Amino acid sequence: MTDDTERLYELRDGIDADAQRFEAGAAAATAQSAGDDSGSIEVEVVADTPTITVTDGWRRSYEPNALGPAIMQVLTTLATRRLEQFADAAEQATPRNRPTPPLGDTPVGQAQIELERAGDDLDGTAMLNRLTAMLDTMVGGIDETVQTIAARSSAPHSGTSVPEHVRATMRGRTLVDLTLDERWLEYAGPSEISREVNEAISAASAQATSLLPTNPFQGTPLAGIGRMLDDPSALGRYLAGHDDPFITDPRGA
Repeated sequence: MTDDTERLYELRDGIDADAQRFEAGAAAATAQSAGDDSGSIEVEVVADTPTITVTDGWRRSYEPNALGPAIMQVLTTLATRRLEQFADAAEQATPRNRPTPPLGDTPVGQAQIELERAGDDLDGTAMLNRLTAMLDTMVGGIDETVQTIAARSSAPHSGTSVPEHVRATMRGRTLVDLTLDERWLEYAGPSEISREVNEAISAASAQATSLLPTNPFQGTPLAGIGRMLDDPSALGRYLAGHDDPFITDPRGA
């Protein structure tokens, strides 16, 4: 084994160890419920979707203008608890040496299969030109792609309850604000408040989900790279000249 090959395997092992720590942390972040000290607010998260319950007697603990911020505080408490669980488990994890995936299961292995299949019909110069074009696309498009993905993740998406007494705002898939009609809160019952809060959160979540692409590269200069990541054999087909994800529908629109 050459020094360069050994360094590549060491790099792969280091990345895999970090991945195992992340997996351990994600598995340990299991906290699903939290509440305020007065018992007026309960939050339960199932499949990353929060359900809010406002209990009877909440007015003894909160003024109408303080209920929305109080709910957000309970959500923050729950998120912090889950983050602490994640961090503790990731720190205590003991990564093990996992076998390297068979070459045929990787994009490089799939590329080799495609190139061997092309055989004598493969144009070496054209292949190098396609590889250069791909690298140029990556280098030239990385800044815009990062900016686009960051803008999407921070863009606000709002939803309201059907009577519009509650408005929820999400950035990406994170709830960042709840606004409740204070005059309505003066007479609304706890079950009605809970229902409308959850309606607004669901509406904001649906809005965010409908606007965020499943592939983060979609609509960016690296959409072609994203399609290659989704299909291990795509790199080989591209290098062999069978298709070109950078020319056909380059931004995945």
